[in-house]
Amino acid sequence: MATSSSGPGSGSITDAVRTDVLPDELSYGALVGRGLDMDAFLAEYLALTGVDGIRTVTLALGRTPIEVEPFEMVEGIGALESLKSCAGAVQAEITCAHVDAVTSDRAERGVRQKHPEWGIGADVAMARHESPRSGVEYVNFCRLLVSGLPFTLQGLKYGVVNAAEAQIIYRETRHLDPAARGRSTPVCSPTCTPASGLAGRNLPRWSGTGPWPT
Repeated sequence: MATSSSGPGSGSITDAVRTDVLPDELSYGALVGRGLDMDAFLAEYLALTGVDGIRTVTLALGRTPIEVEPFEMVEGIGALESLKSCAGAVQAEITCAHVDAVTSDRAERGVRQKHPEWGIGADVAMARHESPRSGVEYVNFCRLLVSGLPFTLQGLKYGVVNAAEAQIIYRETRHLDPAARGRSTPVCSPTCTPASGLAGRNLPRWSGTGPWPT
């Protein structure tokens, strides 16, 4: 998708460096041309800024210019779908870490001993702007995705599985024992054939115990 750089005085990178550095020298193309690894740069930025960094990236994404060429528009739709899938995978990991942190804290303090996860699902659901009642099911989905469906989790991160497909895989495998689940889930990696479109046709017919539909 199209990229653009901000000029001085707008809170851009230009404002954070020497005044004698020209804005053109800090453009995306110039930085990459000098060997800057943008993937590593963004990863470091998010690692250092945490939630605030995620919100900043979200705001920047909302200002992304719309492409005018039909092919680029379709590419943009696909790229954003991959972004949503990856965000969903990371969101599931954070949810599991949150559940573990809260239950561990409660165990140490001796509170909610009979129901250590009480209220956690509702908090997570409200953070996702959903009904509190939906939180428990979402937490259960996250737990299985992170601990029992590693290939599906990786597929989400690499954009070869989308959220709808992950939910179908979850529903079809959640009642299996771990060994059977490990044999039945699709192996998804950056080099595998994308599962695009399967959620609407093949996935519902997959029993969860046979080979991945083709």
